[in-house]
Amino acid sequence: MNEAKEKTALCTSVGADERQSVQNTISSISALDTEINHPDENSPENFEDIMRQMQRMSEPAYLHTVSMNELYETVYQSRPPVIDGLLYSGTYLFAGAPKVGKSFFMAQLAYHISTGQPLWNYEVHQGTVLYLALEDDYQRLQERMSRMFGVEGTDNLHFAVYAKQLGAGLDEQLEKFIREHPDTRLIIIDTLQKIREVSTDAYSYANDYDIVGRMKQFADKNGVCLLLVHHTRKQQAGDKFEMISGTTGLLGCADGAFLLQKEKRTDLNATLEIVGRDQPDQKLHLTRDAEKLTWQLDHAETELWKKPPDPLLSKLAAVIAGDTPVWNGSATELVALLGEDMQPNVDPTRTHLNVEYCYTPIEEAYHQLFDAALAEFNAKQKRKDRCIENYYEKILDGKQEKPFYEVIFQVGNKDDMGTAGENAELAKTILDKFYRSFLERNPQLHVYSAHLHMDEATPHLHIDFIPFTTGSKRGLSTRVSLKQALADQGITGEGRSLTERDLWVQKEKEALAEIMLEHGIEWEQKGEHKDHLSVLEFKREKRKEELAELEQSIERVQQQQVSIQTVEQIEAKPLPLTSKVAVDREDYQNLVTAAQKYVVQEKQEGKLKKLLKEAKKTISDLKAKIQSLTAELSAVKAELAQYKSVRGKLRTADLEQENSRLRSKIRSYESAIERNDLWHIFNPQRNKTYNRDDAR
Repeated sequence: MNEAKEKTALCTSVGADERQSVQNTISSISALDTEINHPDENSPENFEDIMRQMQRMSEPAYLHTVSMNELYETVYQSRPPVIDGLLYSGTYLFAGAPKVGKSFFMAQLAYHISTGQPLWNYEVHQGTVLYLALEDDYQRLQERMSRMFGVEGTDNLHFAVYAKQLGAGLDEQLEKFIREHPDTRLIIIDTLQKIREVSTDAYSYANDYDIVGRMKQFADKNGVCLLLVHHTRKQQAGDKFEMISGTTGLLGCADGAFLLQKEKRTDLNATLEIVGRDQPDQKLHLTRDAEKLTWQLDHAETELWKKPPDPLLSKLAAVIAGDTPVWNGSATELVALLGEDMQPNVDPTRTHLNVEYCYTPIEEAYHQLFDAALAEFNAKQKRKDRCIENYYEKILDGKQEKPFYEVIFQVGNKDDMGTAGENAELAKTILDKFYRSFLERNPQLHVYSAHLHMDEATPHLHIDFIPFTTGSKRGLSTRVSLKQALADQGITGEGRSLTERDLWVQKEKEALAEIMLEHGIEWEQKGEHKDHLSVLEFKREKRKEELAELEQSIERVQQQQVSIQTVEQIEAKPLPLTSKVAVDREDYQNLVTAAQKYVVQEKQEGKLKKLLKEAKKTISDLKAKIQSLTAELSAVKAELAQYKSVRGKLRTADLEQENSRLRSKIRSYESAIERNDLWHIFNPQRNKTYNRDDAR
């Protein structure tokens, strides 16, 4: 991620959810300088070890190896997907006959990855794309892209129609582009032949392997996907991938290959066969849109590999099946029930560092909270069947309220705030302070279980709580209710789009961020480089989501409008001796149904348009408030900077005054020593200091 010597502000992750943890890892800090870069001057043994290691590595016969245990214990970075199940970082060949539609397919890949739109049923990971269309010009690219995708463009897709050759400047050009666009995911080179060095053995196995090997080295180093467009031969082969022009060295070195084929050049149908080192072979049947010239997926002949069932989940399914379709309790209780050792990431040597703030079995906690209110409720009942025998079991059986909630809070990740790192104690201090403030902020959330874990990868805080409200007029006077509990704490939601829980989670994150700031750690939200504007910004984002949903709803209603053609097809037959007409019973029923649907749809569309108008106004108001708060925040920052500057000057003046006072006192002591001729009892170094001060 960042360079090892770069040091940034510490950042955090915080998360909260019902019954399960949601960790929102925002960012991380760079690793601090290691001992090998800066050996401790007071540790000669460390220096000698480093020198011996460097000498051993410099020997001609040195071979770097890792043991099997080291292999298992080391965390390696897996190849990140560009398109899940289809394309990963690395170097791929994309081959096909001339004019088969390769460039159009490349344009489609580039557009989808640069915009983040799914490609058929494959999930796409958005990033910057560089498309070297070396057989085209910009006018042709303009016509092609506008025909395929309309006039809506993107700044994440970059084109070039000229580039230097491999070994003659192309490497430097690509490196510079990635430095300028660090989020680059895909580089397309169309075609491979355009960047090859001119050589007498251009088609030898060694030369082909070397060319792809150099491109692969570049792709692996920068963590990008490099897609090399290439041609096929006319000769058929038993293995279709042997039709790729050149030697087998091309495919032998590449991480994978795509082969696009048609039975006839004029066909709109084609097959795309895919092979790769670490991905399943696939065969996709495609159809080309004759108008837009985009490729559409008809079906996949080869299904993607699916992960086999998790034995643990199978065991869990057996536990909650049959007579016990529902199970409730803490994670610890569930592990005990399953009889599984589920601690692969726990370091038992650090377990003693864990902190147990409190633990009460949930049923006992319910008795402590609600027994008095339960007895009061039952005493008022005139009928025995209305009495509640066990309030905990009643909540379990009901659907309105959950019996408890679990939240997990974490600072940073294993790289910057890991339990094995130097910042582990800092994270522990922050989470400890946060927990104690959590209890003060949330008097209506009864915490019955809370633990700070220091024996896993990252310090984190588990809090299990029961939300309750008092003074209720319905049912028990003290009862379970998350919504009312948060309302009692001054937190009210705005419907499904912005619930009380959403706002509460956001406020808790902000509270944790404040404590972090006290310890010199700034909370920087991942993917954003703007100031955090608290709940107001959160509301705005929720309103945007609501607006998008409303627009989709209106579109669905409009698409479902009654077809006029259907109504016009109804034949009316005149009745003899009367001005009336007759229609078939089926046509009459269709007409009635159509009329009813039309009325309902008109009402729905009108209501949705009204909601849409209101949502747009709310977003506009929130935007204005955010802009106002941004201006206020800038002013506060400027004022804070000025305050720090003044405080520093005052601090400096105080220190200078104190130093002057101390110097005066020292001079008086030295004068007394001089008068009494006592310098002989002091060391020579002190005498030198005295003489130096006299010289001044």
